Amino acid sequence: MPVTTYNDAVVIPHPPDWRQPVEWSRSWDTRIESAVTGSEARVGMRLKPRQRIRFRLVPQDLTERRWLADRLRAAAKAGRAIVPHWGRGLELAAAAGGKKVTVTADGFQSQPGDVLFIHRPDLESFNLFDLAVVVFHESKTIHLADPLARTYPAGARVYPTILGKVTLGELEALDDWRQAVSVEVLQLQTVPDIEGEPPIDPEPEGDPGLFEFDYWFHGAPLPRMSAGGDFDHWLQRAPILSP
Repeated sequence: MPVTTYNDAVVIPHPPDWRQPVEWSRSWDTRIESAVTGSEARVGMRLKPRQRIRFRLVPQDLTERRWLADRLRAAAKAGRAIVPHWGRGLELAAAAGGKKVTVTADGFQSQPGDVLFIHRPDLESFNLFDLAVVVFHESKTIHLADPLARTYPAGARVYPTILGKVTLGELEALDDWRQAVSVEVLQLQTVPDIEGEPPIDPEPEGDPGLFEFDYWFHGAPLPRMSAGGDFDHWLQRAPILSP
């Protein structure tokens, strides 16, 4: 079966088995860093957590089992997957088929560059989906970079996505299509919570969203700290790095 990829990550569009709760969590990278005096302290390597999602997949029939098996084996080989953030979606307020979608509430979280997952609410949804990149989000309307490949009725669902390292359960369980396979995806990188372009020379105290960016993931140096020191002074001089 053909496998859809996005940025070298395999798309796993199959809805989870909701008889077992979908698990969400966040994680920070930390390590023990030696101070100049010889003492040690735990240092947080990220200013924002990475999202983690874990869920269970059970195919509805033999047709879905074949698609699921091919996608999971491809994901295991690639080491990366992109999945909907199950449980964080909203319904479409109106039919969508162009370069914008309208959701039913203002609570949907997205910003330019985010990838959305859109699918129909039926048993064939594992093959009836679109990935769409957000251009901008205005109230309940989300404008997309490209037109959708399919038309979706009101009531179809839109989800944010998580792209990252994938960990799979025993794929041999798919030899019996009634068996479940666990899927876990850990987000590869975080994104800045800054609307629009950041100022050229921002004042740290006047921009509360500035330091939510993940500097160290993008190669900025980790400063060595003296015992009892903190990162406040260094962060005020930290550069703005582009993802």
